[in-house]
Amino acid sequence: MELVQEHYKTKQDRKILVVDDDPVVVERLCDLFKESGIAVTGAKTAKEAFYAIRSSDETFPVIILDFILPDMSGDELTKNIKSLSRGKGK
Repeated sequence: MELVQEHYKTKQDRKILVVDDDPVVVERLCDLFKESGIAVTGAKTAKEAFYAIRSSDETFPVIILDFILPDMSGDELTKNIKSLSRGKGK
């Protein structure tokens, strides 16, 4: 947590995306980051995560990603996110 807080000391963009099919993990991590003043979005599927990224005007500088998801592997989601980022010119 200290590493995340240190990263954001000079950043105004304080957003994290948490992706895990275990709702308890998503809830606990989201609560932890919110308590530290970091805006966090939780997703329980790869589809939800991809939608959150695609529909947001801003980026998520940090994504905490479970690599074993029911609808898509974390590796595949990562590739899709990278493709989307390249399409936006990022």
